[in-house]
Amino acid sequence: MDQARARSAFDHERLLHELANSDAASESSDTQTEPDFTEYLAFYGLARHAEHRAQVLSVDVADRRERIVLQRFSPAKPNAWAIFHHGYFDHVGLFGHVIDYLLERNIGVFAFDQVGHGLSSGERVTVQNFDHYVDVLHAVLGEIDRAVQTTPHWLGQSMGGAILLEYLQRHPDRQIKELVLFAPLIRPYAWAVNRIYFWLAKQMITERPRTITSNASNAEFLYLQHHDPLQAEVLPVAWVQAMVHWFEDFVHYPVSNRAPKIIQGHQDRTIDRRYGAKVIDARYPNTKWLQIPEASHHLANESAAIRAKMFAWLDSECQWR
Repeated sequence: MDQARARSAFDHERLLHELANSDAASESSDTQTEPDFTEYLAFYGLARHAEHRAQVLSVDVADRRERIVLQRFSPAKPNAWAIFHHGYFDHVGLFGHVIDYLLERNIGVFAFDQVGHGLSSGERVTVQNFDHYVDVLHAVLGEIDRAVQTTPHWLGQSMGGAILLEYLQRHPDRQIKELVLFAPLIRPYAWAVNRIYFWLAKQMITERPRTITSNASNAEFLYLQHHDPLQAEVLPVAWVQAMVHWFEDFVHYPVSNRAPKIIQGHQDRTIDRRYGAKVIDARYPNTKWLQIPEASHHLANESAAIRAKMFAWLDSECQWR
């Protein structure tokens, strides 16, 4: 049975205040205080068997400096390192199951909150261009390269997978180990119909209320989403437009010899899995797939049985050292 999350106290405003002060202190001569992540880690069930460290990066995003929070989860003696990129509306706190899976294999994990998500600063869950997400990833990778000086594995969920693929398109010589994508975003679900609603909506509104729906067969995760103080409550039209611009370019990229390992659920009602598979197979002919008929979109938080199937497949397909 899943260990219940969102059952303890978490004063997120206090932590955000401490992070903002930490960011300001890094650019002055003031004494810098270390933000206290104790409540955060307990609330999300993170780092139960690992050393945890957090770092505040100051990153240029468009015409502003933003606070990007990078976390490191370390086993006692890591054999390898991985970077994890969360999906849209998500943040590091939601991905304890994947982090624990990697830690159990003696893989240290770097994970960060994208601009506008989780503990990082920026306009909530929106950008004008996906280039801004790529810029943040580039800054994070530079910090990771300095910290561990080794080639990491890359893992991404949904939008996070899309940004990893975009980065590799722009940096074809970038060396990585495994590339694992959970339900990567190429185009949203039912886009042929929804694009009409989007065109009409953007004439009249800048955002609409977000409805949190069940995108995993896991009641514990749905409870967490509804009680998560770091969840955004709106869907900005600007983000949808940025996504459209990105995938309209992405589908025309040339063939790549990268070999992603992709897990996809057939009950996914967030992305267009059939269209995405067609695009990915054409562009990445070396892709390996695990199709899970009973799984939905948020694979990292699916039921224990589905996660067991997913992790067993990764063990059989990945060279984790």
